[in-house]
Amino acid sequence: MTVSYYLTTINDVHYLMPFGQAVSNQGRAVKLNDTGVIMWKCLLEYIDSEPDYTAILSCQGRAYNAWLNDLYDAFQADCDSDRQIIDTDAAEFIRMLYNSHVFNAPLFHNKINIDSTHKDFTIAGINVSFDGPSLMFPEDFNSFLNTDDSFVTDLGITVDGTISRNYPTGTLIIENGDVCIFQEPDKSYLILFNNFSVIKECEIEPDFKSCHLFYQIPSMKETKKCIHALLNEIDYRKGTYETFHAIRMAFLLYAKMKGIYALHSASFLYRDKLWLISAPAGTGKSTHANLWNREYGTPVINGDLNFIDITGDSLYVKGSPWCGTSGIFDNKTYELGGILFLSQGKDNTATEADSPAERTLLVANRLISPSWTADMLENNIKGASSIASGCLVFSLSCDATPQAAKVCKDFIDAHIQPLNSLSD
Repeated sequence: MTVSYYLTTINDVHYLMPFGQAVSNQGRAVKLNDTGVIMWKCLLEYIDSEPDYTAILSCQGRAYNAWLNDLYDAFQADCDSDRQIIDTDAAEFIRMLYNSHVFNAPLFHNKINIDSTHKDFTIAGINVSFDGPSLMFPEDFNSFLNTDDSFVTDLGITVDGTISRNYPTGTLIIENGDVCIFQEPDKSYLILFNNFSVIKECEIEPDFKSCHLFYQIPSMKETKKCIHALLNEIDYRKGTYETFHAIRMAFLLYAKMKGIYALHSASFLYRDKLWLISAPAGTGKSTHANLWNREYGTPVINGDLNFIDITGDSLYVKGSPWCGTSGIFDNKTYELGGILFLSQGKDNTATEADSPAERTLLVANRLISPSWTADMLENNIKGASSIASGCLVFSLSCDATPQAAKVCKDFIDAHIQPLNSLSD
């Protein structure tokens, strides 16, 4: 970022003079002494970078320490007492610039944050990096953090503040109560969140490798408050929740590009394989998974969303933090046993899907990997076909009694026992 203040000398007096956006913000000239001039010149290279700029304001972090080292060299501070004096003067200099609103000028660069953080984490084998307010980093990702020195980012997520909303220039392809999704001329996507109160929009690059989330900052003109006062009033708790769900949309796009598809389903582990229970919300996915857990001690792995990797010789389900309201998830990988499509009924009946087409359709209808365009839909159908041909796919009409779990277990045992016998 660039601060809109220029160092100049008028009649041998040094000033930081506002220009551009700083003038629009009614910024005023700031008088500097010779020491301040040196400090400003040393500071310029650090306030021109992100996210180091925000760390400098808090008088901490790599960039701030690097600036101090430059000052030690500039003032030839050879002993600890000299360095302590510089440390004190540097902190006072930053406070003076802050109080003079020097850092309030760059309002329209979509790079306005406080207390930024960088986090690396891995979900379903995909490396994700997060840059944004530390208060907006979802704790749900803590189980997936990756501190490997060889970490290479697949999907980059940035979360920034913006004063004004972006206006779409592309084609509206989806509109509902939750979102409006536009396909932009450069094949990127702009998502406007209708029900979120903090995170207002998401930009996804054409290659799906970068996602930019923006939270709305009220107008300074309307509120009569400085930018940092407004930042402190952001509902970061709400923003964290919304960030967690907004990131999922970008992740789903990138994952399917890598051959990993998301199925709306609960899951439980039985005979060393994962079994997915898919059905519309409210049908009883969690109830059936809990029946298995209670009757047979099978652990529930995820309560709402499972990622299926079709890229290997076998199908595998990879851990995901997105689990609906169940709160049940892990970050392990399991071989997929099969998918049961649940419906409510008076009798407990398990039926294998009749044909490859029916199996594929059952899977495709329950994928939540985006199908925003015809090309995306075609990709989902191909993925569903690979999934349906690689595991047991069947329907279960049942009630909520233990007998339902028994009928399902007997059906699974009957179909996988022959395979086990062949391998013995």
